[in-house]
Amino acid sequence: AANLMNSGRITEKVFDFAKCLVGRARGGMGHVNVIASLIFSGMTGSAVADASGLGIMEIETMKKDGYDAGFSSAITAASAVIGPIFPPSIPFVIYAMIAEVSVGNMFLAGMAPGVFLAIALCIYVAYIAHKRDYPRGHRVTFKHFIKTTLSALPAIFTPVIILTSIYAGFATATEAAAVAGMYALIVSVIVYRSLD
Repeated sequence: AANLMNSGRITEKVFDFAKCLVGRARGGMGHVNVIASLIFSGMTGSAVADASGLGIMEIETMKKDGYDAGFSSAITAASAVIGPIFPPSIPFVIYAMIAEVSVGNMFLAGMAPGVFLAIALCIYVAYIAHKRDYPRGHRVTFKHFIKTTLSALPAIFTPVIILTSIYAGFATATEAAAVAGMYALIVSVIVYRSLD
């Protein structure tokens, strides 16, 4: 699913949406990095997929906007850690299988810590951005925000499909992963037309 999202421009849409959402603040690209990782972690459940999927794009964009390479890499690595905490976390699925506990309950338990981690990282980014005088992002018009949001909706809908299918009892975690892979393929081919 993560490979399809990278190849099919789904990660770009998530990144653009996060940029419109929080990119205006001082250190905006750092905030974008964290929010995009939070959204993407809701699709992959893996730190490696998060870092490899969005990581290169995040680091390059931050460096281009005047952030130093060390800070860009550190925030990317730190925000990727949200992946194994926020549902659909792969380690949670493995733990639930071994401990014979509910995958759905494990996922519910990971939501708040994942969001709190993202908030803590955004506070840290804000502190470092003021300390080092990192640039603000460009102002986004409401029309552009709506256009970007509508364009990103099929991508952002991926975690909704995964979590709803698990919590509603329609699918197991493994089946939900297969559904996410198929959905990513359909979105990439039909909606974004980035794969033939």
